[in-house]
Amino acid sequence: MESKSEQEIVASSEKKNKILLNSNHLIGLITSKYLNQKGLLSATYPPTQKHLLADLDDYIPFLLHFGEEEFVKEQILKGAQMANNYQLVTSNGRIISYCNNEFVGGIARYYKRNLDQSVKSLLDKAMDEIRILLTRGQVITSYYNTLTRVTSPISAPISGGLIEVLIENEDIYPELGKIAFNSLYMWISLESFKRHGLFLSKYHTTSKLWNKLFSLTRLPIPLKIQNRLGVNFFMQGTWNNLIYSLPIGIKVQTAKDNTNMVFALIEAFRKVKDEKYKNAVKWWIKNFSEKMIIDGKIYRFWQLGGKPKFIQLDHVFPVLDILCDAYCFVEKDESYLNLAKEIIEICLNEIRWGIGLFPKVAGGNKNHLDVQTDFIVSLRRIYELRDEEKYKKIANSIFQAVLQYHSTTIFATSILHLLAVWIAECIINP
Repeated sequence: MESKSEQEIVASSEKKNKILLNSNHLIGLITSKYLNQKGLLSATYPPTQKHLLADLDDYIPFLLHFGEEEFVKEQILKGAQMANNYQLVTSNGRIISYCNNEFVGGIARYYKRNLDQSVKSLLDKAMDEIRILLTRGQVITSYYNTLTRVTSPISAPISGGLIEVLIENEDIYPELGKIAFNSLYMWISLESFKRHGLFLSKYHTTSKLWNKLFSLTRLPIPLKIQNRLGVNFFMQGTWNNLIYSLPIGIKVQTAKDNTNMVFALIEAFRKVKDEKYKNAVKWWIKNFSEKMIIDGKIYRFWQLGGKPKFIQLDHVFPVLDILCDAYCFVEKDESYLNLAKEIIEICLNEIRWGIGLFPKVAGGNKNHLDVQTDFIVSLRRIYELRDEEKYKKIANSIFQAVLQYHSTTIFATSILHLLAVWIAECIINP
């Protein structure tokens, strides 16, 4: 490989300094303009009471990287002050396991970095609530009803995110680590996983009849509506608890149901090197590639028969990450990276818009900022694992398109409509 010239080194340094300057500017906007009346980061701008505590571990690595230790600590402590009867994040009268993995994971990340005892006491309380409220029969369940004070007997693979956090922190909380490993063992021991190699979206921990009915029932209702009433029941009011408790709904969903559980399995194998977790990951990849991928396109739903349905790009990137993680941490199987590259090429050649961005739904006219950033990360990982320069260049081109089309005077818009871009460009260039 040719060494860089002095001019190239200077240009690269100037580029990095410019990116750093822009990043510091964005950090300043985030920590000043995006705070709601309670001092918590708002999910939207202008700030509202809808905070970002449930996504804590999604953004604090970014803030910590730029030295915002005190700001992050303030967010954690203010979140605790906002809590009423519970330390965990509550929503619509429920404590949802899935809605607390980033919250608890973020607190744990900060504590391990700074060993702050005031944060540790909050982490202890949160972990105690997980053990008492979100555990049933020594496995993690889907939610706790704060109104009836009952822990749901239904477990869900989307809780794999919380299971992964508990495994990561097993050294501090060994009892919860044991519960996490018990949960994984239950899921990979299910007859449905042995048969299909995929995780069903719900499992009743005490009723075989319920589980049998769930595997057999089919409703003449659009799958996306079934998903809102089922897996995403926590977005609805308490009236939806009854519907969620019924043996109906989506059978298999890619993200985050299946992907969260597989990430937990990978973390478990990294931690204890138990072959059963390795075999489960390999079994899942084999069956997912056969049942949920057609001609390099990843599908979102499958009802245990027929063809899978719907191509959504926010369900693609977690699978790419799994394939890269499996290659790095489970088994150096080149077929994992080959499959990842095949999926990427389909997305680039058949789904990507002409302006360089990706729609959220294949063929759709709306996108989401997360889809773009996730794809950039996937491309960078493939570039680093395979040392193929073209993926780095494509990642950079998507980043430039994000700056061009998503940037605003205050920060960035999360959703972009292709028609709006077309109208704007016609006005600018009639």
